[in-house]
Amino acid sequence: MMAMAMCVGMQAQVRTSRTFTKSKGGAFEWVVRAGLSINNLSGIESWDESDEISNSAKTSFEVDFGFNKSFKNSNLYWGMELGIGTRGVKLEDDNSDWSESLSTYNVKFTPFLIGYKIPVGEDMKVDPHLGVWALYDFAIDDLDINQRYDVGLQAGVGFWYKFINLDLSYQFGFINSEPYTNGRPWYDFSGGKTSNLLIRLGISF
Repeated sequence: MMAMAMCVGMQAQVRTSRTFTKSKGGAFEWVVRAGLSINNLSGIESWDESDEISNSAKTSFEVDFGFNKSFKNSNLYWGMELGIGTRGVKLEDDNSDWSESLSTYNVKFTPFLIGYKIPVGEDMKVDPHLGVWALYDFAIDDLDINQRYDVGLQAGVGFWYKFINLDLSYQFGFINSEPYTNGRPWYDFSGGKTSNLLIRLGISF
């Protein structure tokens, strides 16, 4: 009889301990996303005032892996992301037929991301979020830049159905990249802040 009472007491203590840990720590999930990166460099100006240079977006890819962790099982969460992507621009001279499509590849780290998952129906949530990021260009395609690193902010909104996610995010950088085209040395530029629109599909597990 005493052994049975001790067993019941231990089981209750284990359940209480698990419940307390889960409540205190909050839910934890891994997230993998991949999709389009529509990137541009904003604020570009030609060093030659006689040139009229325009820039437009260049479409590439982005792949990210990260996690979300809720605050005490609430809809509010924080997270981190690590990914591989690109940044670049398409440049055109309005006074000639010259154009150049430029891009770099980079590794990007988001050390802090905060969001809130709002239930809008059965198994569906809307997920506005905000974060900070830093990147380093590890490979150069056609674009040479004075700064191979950047930092900035990211704002977006996600749509969840169960464990499937569609995420729309906009990233903008603070550091001028100042692109230089290797194939056209008479073109050189100032300005050029990172401006990326991300359209990604993801899953959580």
